[in-house]
Amino acid sequence: MSDPTMFARQASIGVALKRIDGPLKVTGTAQYAYEHPVKNPVYLYPIIARIARGKVKRIDASAAKKQLGVLLVMTHENAPKLWIKVDADL
Repeated sequence: MSDPTMFARQASIGVALKRIDGPLKVTGTAQYAYEHPVKNPVYLYPIIARIARGKVKRIDASAAKKQLGVLLVMTHENAPKLWIKVDADL
């Protein structure tokens, strides 16, 4: 038997869908997440690999953790698992 949601997906292609935020977005009056003031915001600074292909053998994050204002150094060892049905790391 085919996927029951397949018909719903196909039926919505090319059809105008009513969006609650649609009128606000098209008139330029919608507020986006970055427009809401936040006390003490937290920023992310990703580090990108310098090589195209390789294997991580270890990560020494001790110096980064000592920096003023650092809340967390996230690595593969402490990152939360993705909440999806299929996770390659499981």
